[in-house]
Amino acid sequence: MLIGALLSLGSFLSFAKLLLGNPVPFALKYTLGNILSLGASSFLVGPARQCRTMFAKERRAASLAYLLTLAGTLLSIFWLRLAILALLFILLQFAALTWYMLSYIPYGRALASRLVRRQLVRHGVLSPATAPIRPAVEPS
Repeated sequence: MLIGALLSLGSFLSFAKLLLGNPVPFALKYTLGNILSLGASSFLVGPARQCRTMFAKERRAASLAYLLTLAGTLLSIFWLRLAILALLFILLQFAALTWYMLSYIPYGRALASRLVRRQLVRHGVLSPATAPIRPAVEPS
């Protein structure tokens, strides 16, 4: 897991190349780091348990989105060779990983949704009438 995390963090040394139109070094390091981290956690808890927790009802959509963005990133840099698509997949990969990780924190997704919605209303992207801010804790 440490090697995967270091590889993902080390990918930011290639960020300038990404901005200059060469996404391969950054995208490859970032994606492989995420895949190694996922594999390491699977090694720690066992592949069957990892799959059970990843594809539990409350995490299924986030897990599928995350795995699809990993594949999409690699597909866009090696087969399609489209820098803008690779950048889009990298951003989506980060968002999907964040949403997946928030599923392990009690009320993590609800709190994150509330904070994002509040900021969008504050900056005028959403009107308060169309985006009511719900409580972070659902009433029983």
